[in-house]
Amino acid sequence: MKKKAILMKNTLGIILAVGGIALLLFLGGEIAYGAFKTNQEDKAAQTVIDLVKTKIDAIGTDESTELEIKGIDTGGEGDWFLVGWNEEGLIKPDKCFFQTCVCVCKLTDIIPTLENLKEGCQNRGFCRETNTKQIQVSTTTPNILTFPYVGLQPALKKIDIKKHKTQDDEIVVSISPQS
Repeated sequence: MKKKAILMKNTLGIILAVGGIALLLFLGGEIAYGAFKTNQEDKAAQTVIDLVKTKIDAIGTDESTELEIKGIDTGGEGDWFLVGWNEEGLIKPDKCFFQTCVCVCKLTDIIPTLENLKEGCQNRGFCRETNTKQIQVSTTTPNILTFPYVGLQPALKKIDIKKHKTQDDEIVVSISPQS
C-alpha cells in the first residue's frame, strides 16, 4: 500500500513539473516571437524611410520620381504611416525639432490625427532630415479628402516624389501615393 502512495506522489510531481516546463517554453517562445516580429517591422520601416530619403536626395529641383515600396505588415496590430514635418511647424516630434524631416511611424489602434502621428513618430518612428524648407506628404481620397500622411499597409505601393522651388527660392518636397 505504501508503494502505491509513493508512486502516486511521484507521478503527480512529474506531471506538474512537465506541465510547468511546457508552460515556460510556451511563454518563452511567445516573447521571442514578439521580439522577432517587432524587430522585423522596425527593419522594414527603416528600409522604407531610407529608400524615401535616398530618392529625395537623388532628384534635382523641378524633377520628380516614382518609388515602389512594400508596405509594412503589422499582423493587425496598428499601422505604419509616412509623414512629413516642416521646420517651422508647431506640431512635430522632438526628433524633428529644428529641421524639416520625413518619418515612418507606427500607430496602434489610434486615429491618425496630427497629434497622434507626432506621438507615434516620437515613440516608434524613424525620421530622416530632408535639407528642404518644406515637405508635403499627403493622400487624397476619391471624395477629395486630403490627409497629411501616406498609409503603409502591407502591399506594394507606388508613391510620387517631387522637388520644386517656390517663388521665395525655397525647396519643397511633395510625396503622395499614385492614384
